[in-house]
Amino acid sequence: MRPRFKSGRAHRYNALRIFAPFLLMQSSQVAEEYRNGSRDFSSVVVRGGNFVSLGLRGICFRNADLSGSDFGQCDLSGADFTGAKLQKCHFSGALLRDARFDGADARWGIFKGAIMDRASLKGADLQWAHLCRSDLAKADITGAILSCSCLVGTAMTTEQMKSVDATALTGAEEPTQGYAFAVGAGSYAAEASRTSIHRSLPNLNTPLKSGRAYSRRCSASGEKVYR
Repeated sequence: MRPRFKSGRAHRYNALRIFAPFLLMQSSQVAEEYRNGSRDFSSVVVRGGNFVSLGLRGICFRNADLSGSDFGQCDLSGADFTGAKLQKCHFSGALLRDARFDGADARWGIFKGAIMDRASLKGADLQWAHLCRSDLAKADITGAILSCSCLVGTAMTTEQMKSVDATALTGAEEPTQGYAFAVGAGSYAAEASRTSIHRSLPNLNTPLKSGRAYSRRCSASGEKVYR
């Protein structure tokens, strides 16, 4: 069932969708329509949009083209990005609880420090994505493509680590007795059963070399570990 709209402007937007299923919009237009009660922005095209620090809980971007958009520090709890084009999108520090990214194309996306409790990334293409210091431990990454992705400092369960492609940059360690790492402006305490991955962060602008991914040990020796 489509969400109900609260304004005449939102009704006009919905009418336009009937004749232009791939409606080109600006990020400011999306934000305004959201404030006016719209939630369904399926199949819209917003390339290079600026959504930084907006509250967009429950928004629907199914099959939308949002390539290059910035969702840094956004509250996207319950958002739906199923089948969306998210290449080179920024989700740094975003709150992505219960969000859906099933089948989304998020190659080269940046999810650094994002909280993804109960998020679904089934079948998502995350090749070359930076998931550094994000929280995937309670997310569903079944069938997700993580080739050449960066998972340094990412919270993941031991079972999740088993499915990670060999080309991914991880530097994984054995599970510890509990740990914490920074998320946005605060800190996030992880459960003791999760896997702790602590490594220095590589330059995010430098592509990882397939088959030659590496990480640095946290010890003072700075020894490199090649995979």
